[in-house]
Amino acid sequence: MLRPVRSKKVSWAFILLLTLSMVILMMLHFLQWKGGVLEEPLERTSWVNCLFFCMLDVTLLFAFSMLVFWGRSARALALTFGLSWVVSYTNVVYGRFFNAYIPLTALTEVRNFTDASLLGSLSTAFRPVDLYYLLALILFAGCCRWLARSKKIHSPLRSLLAMWAFYGVLMIPAYYNQATHTPMSAGEIFKRLALPTRAERLLYPNFYQFHSGMARSWMAGGISVLFPKQLTTEERAEIETVADPALHGTRLRTAPPQIKNVIFILVESYLSLVSDRKVGEVEVTPFLNRLRHSEGVYYNGRVTVNITMGESADGQLIYMTGMLPLRSEISVSRLLNKTLPGLPGALGFAPEQARAVIPTGPCMWQQDRLGRTYGFGHLYSKLDFPDKNSSGHVWNLYDEQIFSLARMQDDKEKSEPFFSLVLTISMHSTYVTISPYATDFAFTSGTDEYPEKFYNYLACCRYTDACIKDYFDYLKESGLYDKSLIVIVSDHQARDVYMDMGGQLPTEIPLYIVNGGIRGASSEGEGIPAWDGPCNQIDVYPTILDIMGADSQWRGLGCSLLMDEWKDFTDNKTWTVSENIIYGDYFATIQ
Repeated sequence: MLRPVRSKKVSWAFILLLTLSMVILMMLHFLQWKGGVLEEPLERTSWVNCLFFCMLDVTLLFAFSMLVFWGRSARALALTFGLSWVVSYTNVVYGRFFNAYIPLTALTEVRNFTDASLLGSLSTAFRPVDLYYLLALILFAGCCRWLARSKKIHSPLRSLLAMWAFYGVLMIPAYYNQATHTPMSAGEIFKRLALPTRAERLLYPNFYQFHSGMARSWMAGGISVLFPKQLTTEERAEIETVADPALHGTRLRTAPPQIKNVIFILVESYLSLVSDRKVGEVEVTPFLNRLRHSEGVYYNGRVTVNITMGESADGQLIYMTGMLPLRSEISVSRLLNKTLPGLPGALGFAPEQARAVIPTGPCMWQQDRLGRTYGFGHLYSKLDFPDKNSSGHVWNLYDEQIFSLARMQDDKEKSEPFFSLVLTISMHSTYVTISPYATDFAFTSGTDEYPEKFYNYLACCRYTDACIKDYFDYLKESGLYDKSLIVIVSDHQARDVYMDMGGQLPTEIPLYIVNGGIRGASSEGEGIPAWDGPCNQIDVYPTILDIMGADSQWRGLGCSLLMDEWKDFTDNKTWTVSENIIYGDYFATIQ
């Protein structure tokens, strides 16, 4: 163990060890930038800003470590490096899954990261460059051992000030160079990058976290949690203007009179490119291909994904409320105890008439609590499946089981009308291998054009397609098919990086609406023509309200596909309004 000695000299050993902690944080920002996480391109002084706030972060970590070890600087240095190492690598791994830095609100969902499904995906996040973290650990340990013999750790405060002075001098040329090439002063440049407004931070959270450090970002998140937002009169007026029902829907029912129920099937990671695709002579999704071209079915394969950091949970938020998710945080943690316009309630279904069937445990991503917020009176999870050991998967129900559980509840709860949300999961990454239950759907010939992981994904799609077909057969046999509006849509795109297809796959997702009395604008046959060009996930909510003739004052923030002129409402103004609704708990204040 390193032992500090008393001295009035600056300890270069101290500066070296603290610099190693700073470099490990710099590596985090480098890999996030390299991975395309930042929303905006870097500027001339971006790396200087990053260096400054990495120094600030390690200084704060060192101060914390000194408190933990009662001023023992050598141990504090070791803890500082350890904390920096953990923060850096966990953020890198998180960024590869969620394209973001870890927000403070992710700590409320930390138990989800111990789930077997996520732990099983960690191997896909490893990159050869990650060996740097192992080498950095070895280097730090070696330096500590060498310095332990030479007893060169001393004067922590004097050495820390010297470190700031040393790196501060190195920064001056960069700021001077930038200031001489722009009309702004060096101070104005630093302020613009390091001290963004709240609106800028919400719009480009990763870009500004790169420039202003982890501590400042987490501090801003903590302040917003401790001091909930109070909507101003101007913000309320803007919400009412942007959410004007006349802008978002027609209120004209198109579904036939016998349609009383709504069955919403939310498919995991379903890409439009799968539709009508073949491997050799074998269709990937034969049932959904036939459904797509069937009479009375609306199909749109050009739906743009609107999720942010929350992935699947964001998809549920969009479809169940018609709002956009938060851009700088995981939305789930901010939705708890909020009042929201859930789709079942907006359609006139009481909570006891609405149920959600999910493949995971009820606490995963707070689905038990959020289900009630969305208006579901019943939630059925893997805990409700009668044969818990037959799946061979401890962490979820595969799709055959989830649709079996959905059928059980359809048979059990005979009362109509009802709203049913069914979540699938078998198309979830990773695609390194094919799960045992889907091996019969693997492609065994003509599969040398693309990487193996891509064909594994297609096999998962083929399996899920067969499960949906079986469920549709049940709905027809039970008589529910002709009395139900059936919506099939994806929660978000499948990440092409998990299929070794980085940058090669379009990200649009498909939308199927069955028994809605609508058809594509360019299609022929029965039904009212609906927009079938590019659209957004948030457009599904107002479209369903229109199809069912719901009389809800809230029509969502998207544009119904039945409007005479479709508009894209995913601009910054609408996104800010959606965030103000969530942060300010708008719907609780108008009741």
